[in-house]
Amino acid sequence: MEMLTDLLISLSNPRKNNQQKLKQICSTTMQAITHANRVSLWAFNQDKSEIVCLMCLSGEPATFTSGTKLNKTDFADYFNAILSEQVLVASDARTHPATKCFNKGYFEPNHIYSLFDYVYHDDFEPKGVICCESVGKPIEWVQSEQHILRKIANITSMFFKSE
Repeated sequence: MEMLTDLLISLSNPRKNNQQKLKQICSTTMQAITHANRVSLWAFNQDKSEIVCLMCLSGEPATFTSGTKLNKTDFADYFNAILSEQVLVASDARTHPATKCFNKGYFEPNHIYSLFDYVYHDDFEPKGVICCESVGKPIEWVQSEQHILRKIANITSMFFKSE
């Protein structure tokens, strides 16, 4: 729980810019969700027809990237599932009905096998997604990770509310 308190304090620090805060969200999530070796923070556009990567943390050594865009027209099953369920747990993401649409253009090039996503909000409206992935091998996401990611999503929601 201490890392969640540290995240909340960090995100409320007015001396940190948004890029630093986005990196902090990804770093804390990677630390908290031990099965994840790739974490990204995404934002929906206004009509939820596109999602843009605000920050992605991956690799050894850790690198940050951003800018990838995914369109609902290409990944309708995913968009429909995440917007209706608010959480998506796909230990075998390459065969999961909502995520197998990512196989060719996203999972295979990035060697992703498992995915765990949680929506963050602004005034109860979906704002974006925190995405945890397992690169290199499939893993089983555990209940404790689901609990902690929900808390991180709630803290992230407060950050976007204050922007």
